[in-house]
Order: sequence, then structure tokens, then C-alpha cells
Amino acid sequence: RMQGDLIDPARLDEETTIPEPVIRAFAEIGMLGLTIPKEYGGLGLSASAYSRVFGALSSVDASLAVLVGVHCGLGSKAIVLFGSAEQKGRYLPMLARGETLAAYALSEPETGSGAQNIVSRAERHPDGGWVLNGRKIWIGNGHRAGVIATFAQTPLDRPMKSDDRKTRPTAFIIRPDMPGFRVVGTVRKLGIRGSTQAELLYEDLRVPDDHVLGHVGKGFAVAVHVLNGGRITLAAGC
Repeated sequence: RMQGDLIDPARLDEETTIPEPVIRAFAEIGMLGLTIPKEYGGLGLSASAYSRVFGALSSVDASLAVLVGVHCGLGSKAIVLFGSAEQKGRYLPMLARGETLAAYALSEPETGSGAQNIVSRAERHPDGGWVLNGRKIWIGNGHRAGVIATFAQTPLDRPMKSDDRKTRPTAFIIRPDMPGFRVVGTVRKLGIRGSTQAELLYEDLRVPDDHVLGHVGKGFAVAVHVLNGGRITLAAGC
């Protein structure tokens, strides 16, 4: 019924966006809570069950699958896997209900999605929290997401003897209402056009301490584990 009434793949491609009524309908049937545990209002699907749903959705329209994959398999999943109890309680219920979309902002112009070598930086602020500066590209849902998992290099307190690097990636949860966040624009694509990829700019973006995702300097593990799950479901979609 939804496919007949709401989903027109040709229209999604032509208008290069997924209309809000489609997202609302997805929220109502639980499509935005597939990977979120039941205690937070999601469906808590296993990896294989999620892959089956993702494959079925991809057969209807790839753009819809990418929107759901970014929301469920990347942005929300990062909080499921690495969020504190407080972070999960604050963000997962609203994401499961589809009150806002989640995004995952890793890729950069200089380094692509190589998490170890990103150039965005986060420095400690004298009054507490962090100040992020950098640019992210090709960020699915980035123009309309209210919760974004992102990454920046943070200084090491004590450099490791076996490593001459002075920084390591850290994962953060950010929101567009935080001062210093800006959507620069979106990208026109040749295919999967209903899914929108955005460029994000962090200009002295203030992020509180309680929005560090996981541990300071351990962002590479966050990026790798979350992307592994995303790659499995992307294969199922193909």
C-alpha cells in the first residue's frame, strides 16, 4: 500500500529528495528503529534480519534504502554500540520514533573515509568541552539530521612510544543546533538521487564533554565497527 500511495521511485529521482510524508510513514511502521534495541523503542533486529529488510527495501528504491541505512546502520548504530547509558536514553528513543534522522559524518575532502587520517581537529576549550574545526563531505542525511556521529583528531596526553603521532581520532555526537555547525550544500549525483549527500562545516563547533562517543582517542574503533555493519547491509541491498 505504501509503495502505491507514497513511493514513486521516478519522482524521488527527479526531485532528488525523499518527501517528509515518506519518512513519517517509515517512522510509523518502525522502519527507523530497525537496529535500535527494544528497550529504547526500536525493533532490535539481528544483523541477518536487518539485512533481509534492507534487501527488500532496496528492491523498491535504493534511495530509500540508503536513507534508512544511514539512519539505522550508521548514525543510530554508533550510539547503540558505543553510547553511554545517558546518551542512549537521550537520543535512541527519539531516533526510533523518527522524530529526527541520524547521520554519520566521517568522510573528508582530503582523506575520504580513512578514519585514522582525518584532518578535522578537536581541541579542549578552557571552559570545558571541545571545539571542533573541519569539513565533512558526502554525508547522507546530513542536511536534515538532528543527531550526527562525527570524528575529529584530538591531542594525545601522552604520545605512545611506538607511534610518533600527536593526535588520535575521537568520535562525537553533534547536533545542528550546536554553535558553529553549518550545512554548506548538497551534491548532485548520477544515481540514487533521492538520497541526499551534504557537505558540513565545523567552525569552532562547541561540543560538551558528555557528547564524546566512546572514549577520547578511541574513535578509530568506533568508525571501523560501525562501518563493518553498514557494509554487510549495503551488500544485502545490492
